[in-house]
Amino acid sequence: MDPGAERGGPAYAALRRRFLDGLPQRRAAIFAAADDQDRRQALHRLAGAAGSYGFAALGELARQAEVQTAPAGIRQALDALEAALDGLIAPARDGDPPPWKSAATTPDTTSS
Repeated sequence: MDPGAERGGPAYAALRRRFLDGLPQRRAAIFAAADDQDRRQALHRLAGAAGSYGFAALGELARQAEVQTAPAGIRQALDALEAALDGLIAPARDGDPPPWKSAATTPDTTSS
């Protein structure tokens, strides 16, 4: 990230916007991965980038999906991640402001 891009400043906002604009490609890399290793690498990159740009909840969901090994756990984690990605991609695609607050907080994964 650009060292001059202070959180809350216009440069940081532009970086966040670029991150949001790239989410469809990141989503495709995860869900169209050729194998588990490629999927885990895409999840790992998303987890790191999401946290860097203030999307802690999205980063945590990607991390949870990255570490799952049981098929049921993988599916559940990917379903939650997919819903979160879709919730950020659709408003960005439609020109609406992204739901920053919900994407920046850590999700409650204890309830079902």
